[in-house]
Amino acid sequence: MIITKELCIDLYEFLQIKDDIKKSEYLDKISAKLNISIDNLIEQIKEINSKKLFLEKKDKDLNLSEDSIETLFSLFLDNYKSFSKLIFFFELSRCNEEDLSRIKTIELKDYYISCASDNLRLYKKEECNELNYFFYYYNKGKNINLYDMKIKYVQDENYINDILEIAHNEIIVLFINLMFLFKIENDDFKMINYTQERYKLVKCKKYNEKQIIVGSEGYILVYEKKYNYSFQKIAIYNLNNKYRKNYYFFNKIIMVNTYESIELFFIDKKFRLTKIKKDYIIPKYTRIKVCYMKKINMFVLLKNTLGKQSLILTDFENIYDEIMAPLYACNIQEYSKTDEFLLLFLEYFGKYKIENNKIKIVFLVKIKCNNNFKDFIHIKQISDDKYFITGMNGYLIYRYDKNDEKDLIDEEN
Repeated sequence: MIITKELCIDLYEFLQIKDDIKKSEYLDKISAKLNISIDNLIEQIKEINSKKLFLEKKDKDLNLSEDSIETLFSLFLDNYKSFSKLIFFFELSRCNEEDLSRIKTIELKDYYISCASDNLRLYKKEECNELNYFFYYYNKGKNINLYDMKIKYVQDENYINDILEIAHNEIIVLFINLMFLFKIENDDFKMINYTQERYKLVKCKKYNEKQIIVGSEGYILVYEKKYNYSFQKIAIYNLNNKYRKNYYFFNKIIMVNTYESIELFFIDKKFRLTKIKKDYIIPKYTRIKVCYMKKINMFVLLKNTLGKQSLILTDFENIYDEIMAPLYACNIQEYSKTDEFLLLFLEYFGKYKIENNKIKIVFLVKIKCNNNFKDFIHIKQISDDKYFITGMNGYLIYRYDKNDEKDLIDEEN
C-alpha cells in the first residue's frame, strides 16, 4: 500500500464521521477505491504503523511529515478498534436475540401457556392471582421438556420455535423439525401426535378452522387438520432464500423478514401466494421487529441500528412517524382492544398509542417485584391493568401502578 494524499484525506474524513452506519459505508468506499478488502486495508495500515514504514510507503507527492502520518494512522486504528467492537457485539447479540425472542405466552381457555427454550409450561389462571411476585416455573404450574419425551429424533439445537392455539384445549408446538399437537386434559399436557418435517419450522398461524400456515427457513407450508388429528401438507411455496427468517402473520398477509429486507405476501382461499408491495430494505447493521396495528392497518417497526433504537409507523409505502425508543427494548406487542402496543425492556416497559398517525407514549414504568431476578423477555396484556411477563425462568403478573412511573422518571433524572 502506498500512502497517498487521497488515502490520508479518506482516513481523516473517516475520523470526522459520527454516525456509525455512515462510518461503515465510508469504510466500504475506501476499500473499494483501493480494490482490497476492509480486513486487508486494516492489516496493511497496522503493519505500516507498527513497523514505522511511513517514509518507505509515502508517495513522493505527499507533503506530510512522518509524525503527522503516524498520528493520523494511530488515530484511525484506535477509532476503528472502537467501531469494530460495536459491530462485533451487535452481530453477537443477533444470535442471542433470535433465541430469546422465541419465548412466548398464549392464553388457552383457563390457562396461560409459555414456552422457553425446550420447556413448555402450563399455568392455571385461577392460581395466577398473586401480583408483582416472580414465580419460578418449577414452583408453580406444569412443565414439560420435549427432550424427555423420547421421540427418537436427535437434534443438536434444543429450543421451541413457536406455539399456537388451534382449539379451546389444543395447541401446536413447533420444535425444530417436529410439529407436535397437544391437548390440555386434567391440568396437564397430553401429546396426541406429531408430524416430522424435513424443513426447519420457525413460526405458525391459523388460517381457518382446519388449516394452518407454517413458515420454515426457506418455504411457506400449509397444513390441513384431518379427522384423526393428523396434519396433511396441502401446499408448499419456495421463497428462494436459504437464510434464516422471521415471520409475521396478519390475517391473510404473510410478512417475511430475511434480515436484509421485509417482504409481504398475500395468500387467498385457493392458497395462491402473491407478493404485494415493494420490499422494505433493512439498512446495514439493523434489526427490525414488527407489530401490526389492526384498527389502522399499519405497522410499527422496532428498529435497532447498532444499539440506537427507534419506533417507525409505516404502511410500507410511506413512513408517517419515527421517534427514538429507549435502549434495550426486547419485545414489541400489540394490545388489540385499542390502538395501543407494548414495548418491553430489561427492567421496565412502556405502553404507546397511535394518534393522528403519530406515535405517543402512554406511560413508561419500572417493573417492580419482590425479586431481583431480571430476565423479562415477553409481555402480554391480560386485562386493562394487568400484564403477564415471561422470562427464561418463570413469570410475573404485574399490575400497573402510577407510582412506578414516577419512580422511573425520578430515577432517570
